[in-house]
Amino acid sequence: MSWLTRLALRRRWLTFLLAALVTGASVWATFTLKAELLPNIELPVTTVVTVYPQASPEEVMNRVTLPVEALFSDLHPKHLLSSSGEGMSLVLAQFEYGTDMNGINSTLRKRLKELIPKLPPEVSEVPQKSPEIEENPLVFPIDINQMPVVELGLTGNLPPAELKEIALEQIVPRLRSVEGVYDVAVEGGADQAVLISPDPQKLLQSHTSASQLHDILARGDFRSLEELRSTPVGEGISLGDLAQVDLGLPPGSAISRLNGKPCISISVWKSPEANTVRVAHGVLEEARGIRLTKGLKLVKALDQSELIERSLSHLKRDVITGMLLAVAVVFLFLLAFRASLIMAISIPLSVFLGFLCLRATGITLNILTLSAMSIAVGRLIDDSIVVLEAIYRRLQGGENFPEAAIGGVREVGSAIASCTLATVIVFVPLFFVGGLVGKLFVPFGLTVTFALLASLIIAVTLVPALSGFLRPREKRELVQGAPESWYQRAYLRALRWTLSHQALTVGLGVMIFLGSLALIPMVGTSFIPNMSEKLVEVKIALPPGSSVEETCGVAKEAESFLSQDPEVRRYRTTAGVSRSILGGIEALTGGGSNTALVVAYLDPRSDMRRKAAELQEACSGIKGAQIKVLSGEALTGEFTSSGLSVFVEADDFESLAQATHTLLEELKQMEGVTNLEVRTASFASKLEFKPDLAKLARLGLPPEKLKQLQQQLFLLLRGGSVGKASFNGETYAIYLEGLAAELNDPKLAQGLLVGWPNPVPLGEIADIRLVERPNNIQRIDGKLASWITGNITSKDVGKTLRSVQEKVNRLGIPGVEAKLAGVKEEMELSFNKMYISIGVAIPLAYLVMALFLRSFLDPLVILVSLPLASIGAVLALLISGRPLDLSGLMGLLMLVGIVLTNAIVLLSLVGQLKRSGWKTEEALLEGGRIRLRPILMTAFTTMIAMVPLALEREESILMGATLGVVVIGGLFSSTLLTLLVIPAVYSLADRLRRR
Repeated sequence: MSWLTRLALRRRWLTFLLAALVTGASVWATFTLKAELLPNIELPVTTVVTVYPQASPEEVMNRVTLPVEALFSDLHPKHLLSSSGEGMSLVLAQFEYGTDMNGINSTLRKRLKELIPKLPPEVSEVPQKSPEIEENPLVFPIDINQMPVVELGLTGNLPPAELKEIALEQIVPRLRSVEGVYDVAVEGGADQAVLISPDPQKLLQSHTSASQLHDILARGDFRSLEELRSTPVGEGISLGDLAQVDLGLPPGSAISRLNGKPCISISVWKSPEANTVRVAHGVLEEARGIRLTKGLKLVKALDQSELIERSLSHLKRDVITGMLLAVAVVFLFLLAFRASLIMAISIPLSVFLGFLCLRATGITLNILTLSAMSIAVGRLIDDSIVVLEAIYRRLQGGENFPEAAIGGVREVGSAIASCTLATVIVFVPLFFVGGLVGKLFVPFGLTVTFALLASLIIAVTLVPALSGFLRPREKRELVQGAPESWYQRAYLRALRWTLSHQALTVGLGVMIFLGSLALIPMVGTSFIPNMSEKLVEVKIALPPGSSVEETCGVAKEAESFLSQDPEVRRYRTTAGVSRSILGGIEALTGGGSNTALVVAYLDPRSDMRRKAAELQEACSGIKGAQIKVLSGEALTGEFTSSGLSVFVEADDFESLAQATHTLLEELKQMEGVTNLEVRTASFASKLEFKPDLAKLARLGLPPEKLKQLQQQLFLLLRGGSVGKASFNGETYAIYLEGLAAELNDPKLAQGLLVGWPNPVPLGEIADIRLVERPNNIQRIDGKLASWITGNITSKDVGKTLRSVQEKVNRLGIPGVEAKLAGVKEEMELSFNKMYISIGVAIPLAYLVMALFLRSFLDPLVILVSLPLASIGAVLALLISGRPLDLSGLMGLLMLVGIVLTNAIVLLSLVGQLKRSGWKTEEALLEGGRIRLRPILMTAFTTMIAMVPLALEREESILMGATLGVVVIGGLFSSTLLTLLVIPAVYSLADRLRRR
C-alpha cells in the first residue's frame, strides 16, 4: 500500500486537486440520487382476474378458475391461491424471490389468449359491454411500485358528476404533464340512476312479467320520477304499484369522501425509473398552480414522499451526528486539532465517494442504504485513524514528514487492507443466497463496501498527504515498553496478569460466551420491523344487501370521531366498490355495497395501537354494522413480523368448515394474536333455476324467440340497464334490479311470468329448487381451502409462531391439512439464508487474513473474536428490549468483519515484532502498548457513531436501529475481551506451535 502513499506525496498539490474534483462530483451524485423508502424489490406475485358476469361461484370455479389454474402447472409457483365468487375469479400465484416475473407474466398473457376461446362466451364479451374493463382475463402483477405516489381529492359544492368532469378536463391533463408521471386515474363521481326494485309478490298477484316491465321502460321517455311511478303497466296498475322507484347510485358504484366531504379521488402513479420524492413534489406543486372555480378545493389525501423524506431526514441527521461524534473521539484521544481536522475531512469524503458509487450503479437512497452509511461512518474512520496514529507517533519520535508518512503506511498498510477486505468480503454470500435477504441487503452490503473501499484509498493517499500539516505539541523519543498515558498503564497491568493466567483467562471467556447463549431465549426472535405510515383503518361491514348510501351513512358516523381528534391529520373514505377490475378483486375479498373503508393518517408522533384501541371503543356505539379498527402496523401483511397466515385444506366443504372453526377458536384463546379473520366458503340458501330444454322445446318457439326468452329470464333473475330517463336537465340510466336475491320461496318463483306479449310461468320452463350454495370458494394449491389471517403483537414472534404450529399439529381431523404460511414461512427461509451467509463469511474472512498476515494459525486466533462479539450483541438486544430479527442477523454478519479489525491490528504488529527477534510475551506487551490507542479509537468511534441510529424511534427505520444495537453491543464486548483474551489465546497457540 506504501507505493500509493509515495505517489500521493510526490505531487501533493495534484493529490489535493483530485480530491477536490472527486468531492465535487460526489456531492453532485449525492444530491441527485433517486430517493425511495425501500430498495427496488420485485414481489414474486402475480394474479389473473376474470369477470364472468352473473355466474354462480361454482360455475366460476369449474368453467374459469380451474382452467386458469392449469396454466400455472409447469411454472412451479410456491403457492397458488384462488377465489371464485359471484361473477368473478381471482387466481394468485406466489413464486420464489428472484423469479423472472416479466417472463412469467408474458407467458401467462400468451396462454390466456389461447385459453379465451375455450372459456364461456360471456367472458370475452365483457370488454365490449364494460369500457372500464379493457382486458378480460387480465394479468395483474402485484408490485410495491403500483401504489400511487400522490392521491388528491377534489371537493366542492357541485354535484359529483360535475366535479368528475372538472377533474378530467382541468386537473388530469396538468398532472400528466409532470415529469416522471406514468398515469393519472380518477374515481368517484358516479352519476345517479333510476333504480327500479320490483316486488315478486306483487308481480305474481298482478300477473305481470318482468319482460313486460322491461319493454315499457325501454321505450318510454320519462320526465320525472312521479311520471315513472304512474306509468301504466296493466289495467288499473302502475309501475309504482309493483316496484319501488327511486334515484340512487347504480350497482357497482363507490362513494369517495375526504375529510368528511364528498370528493373525486385523483391518483397519480410514477414511472418505475422516476424519483418518488421528486415526482410527488412536482405533482403537488402543479396541483397548487391549478386555478379552480370558487368553492372548489384540491386537497392532498396521500403523499408517499412525506414518509420517505421524514425517514431519510432522520437517517441523514444520524449520519451527520455520527460524523461529529467520531471526530470528537479522535480529538479526545490525540488532543490535536489538526489531526481531528484531517479525520473531519476523511469521513465525509468517504461518505460522498460511497454515494458516487451508488449513483453509478443505480442503487437508490433508501432507509437501508442510509442505515448502512450511518453504520459505516464509525468504521470509515478506522483505516484513517490507524494510519494517522502511526504517522503522528513517528512525528512525535522525531522523524521528518515524508519518512513518517511512508513508514507509518508501511507499518500498518497490510493490517488496514486486511481489516477492510475482511469487513467487505462478508457481504459476498448475500449475492448468492437470493430471496428476500438478497433483495433487501445486497444494496446494504454494496453501500458499506463502496464507502469502506473509498476510506481505504483515502487512508493511504489523502491522509498521509494531509499529515504534512501536523505539528505534534512535543517531540519525545519512543521508549520501548514505556506507557504514554494512564489507560496504557492500566491495560499493561491487566495484560501482564492475563499472560500469567492464560488458561484461566480463556476459561472465563468461554464461560461468559456460554452464559450469553443461555440468554438467547429471553431475547426472542422476530422477522422485519414494521415500517408503516402512522395510520389507522376503520373497516365497516353492514348486512348483505345494504345499499352503498346506507353504508356511507355509517361511515359518516365513524368520520365524526376522526374529525374531533387532534392527532388525525386527514382521513379518506371509500364506501362500496367500483365496477373496475380492482373493484372486482376487492369484492372477492369481501367488499361490496355493504362495506366501507375509512383511512385516517395520524401525526407522526402518535401511538397507532393506542389510537386504534380508542377508535374501536368509540365506534362500538354504532349500531347495525360490524366495525374493526386496525393500526398501520397490522396492515403490513406477511412481509413484516406482524403477519400471520394459516392455510387449511380439505377435500370437502364440511370438513373444511369444521377444521377452520376449531382452529379459529384455538387461536382466539392465544395471547399475542389479534385481528383474526377467515377467508373461506360461506353458504346461503339460494333458489336454483335450471332451464328445462325439453319444456322449452314444447313451446314451439323459433330460435330467435327462444334466445329472447332466455335473455328475459336472465333479466328477471339478475337485472340490468333497461333504458334512460331525462328530467331536471339530466339524463339518468334506468336499472331494473334482479329478483334472485329477494326470492327464497320456490312456489312463488314458479308462478312468476316470463316473456311478453305471451308470458309463461317460470315453473313451466325451468326446474326450481332451494339449495345451499357457497357465496365464495377458496382454493390453495389445488385443494378446497380457507385462509386464516391475523396479527402477532407479541415481541417474541418466533415463540408465538411455534405455539400456533403446535395448535395446527393437534388439529387431527381426517382429510384436513393445515400449515403456517406468510411470516413463518418467509422468516424460516430468510433466517436460514442469513445463517448460511454468516457461515460462509467466516472462512472467507479467514482466507483474507491468511493472505495478508501470511499465517494459517494467526487468523484462527483472530477468529476467537467472533464468539466474544456475540456476548455483547445478545446483551445489547436484551437491554434494549429488541428481539433478534433479520436486521439483527445482518448486524451479526457485519460483526464478522468489523470485530476482526482490532485483533488484526494487534496481532499484525505482534507478528512483525516476533520476526524481528522479540519473544512472544514481550511482543504481546509491546504490541498491546502501541496498538491500544488506535484500537480504542477505532472501536469507540465506530460505536459512538452508531449511537444516534441505535436510539432511533422512528417507525420506518427501526430496521437500521436494531442493526446498530447489535453492532454496538458486539463491538463493545469484543474490544474489551479481545485486548485480554486474544493475547492469551495467541500465547497458548504459539506454545503449541513451538512444540
